[in-house]
Amino acid sequence: MPPAAGLTVVVSSQASAGLRMRLHPNGSADTVKVLAPGTLLTVLEISSVVQTKIGVIDQWLNVKEPGGLSGYVAAWYVQ
Repeated sequence: MPPAAGLTVVVSSQASAGLRMRLHPNGSADTVKVLAPGTLLTVLEISSVVQTKIGVIDQWLNVKEPGGLSGYVAAWYVQ
């Protein structure tokens, strides 16, 4: 199933120092970019799966940031 068109999340203000977008879905993966709170991200996963991950510790989302870079962010730091 393809990702849901237009599904977005926003980096939470809890990530006050910025949220690291990583190359792979784990905390030790290389950082692609540090995203500021309030950054709008396009989700690259199926919406039904995404809804079960948002806000959940140890879950990761595959996303694309406004500049076109893609990677993974900690789902517990997005809304």
